[in-house]
Amino acid sequence: MRVFLVGFMAAGKSRIGRRMARDLGWPFLDLDSDIAEREGQPVADLIVERGESWFRERETAALERCAAVDQAVIATGGGVFTLERNRRLIAELGTSVWLDPPWEALSRRAQQSHKRRPLFETPDQARALYESRLESYRQADLRVQTRGTERKRDVAAEVIRRLGLGGARVF
Repeated sequence: MRVFLVGFMAAGKSRIGRRMARDLGWPFLDLDSDIAEREGQPVADLIVERGESWFRERETAALERCAAVDQAVIATGGGVFTLERNRRLIAELGTSVWLDPPWEALSRRAQQSHKRRPLFETPDQARALYESRLESYRQADLRVQTRGTERKRDVAAEVIRRLGLGGARVF
């Protein structure tokens, strides 16, 4: 089984994904990290220098490489699930899980983060982008709403439980 974590930037996909993988004893893959390593530059720089559409092509290629791994937790970038071809590919390869904290938590995390986020230049720009992506995120196989304040181990355990992979309800 492959579990693809989808959702907006700063939703916790990488942090929760790492924890889920550890708890399940599965590999963890981070598509942004994979692309950055292959290209030799941080994702933010790639988006600024080469454009978002170029970057989206790299994300699709990274998704295609996931077929080589039978069992994994995979953190996707915030825009991966907005493209129909990527949603189809994810559906063919595994299960999509939308991590859905409230906007206020996403905004706070992104602004506190030291990560450069070229698609989050201003809160208003980011809010408009978030709202434009909601319909795509709603197409995920599973939606896990959080308050945005839970410990990553609790959210990871809840996702694992809701996927039927074991564990007790934690929130």
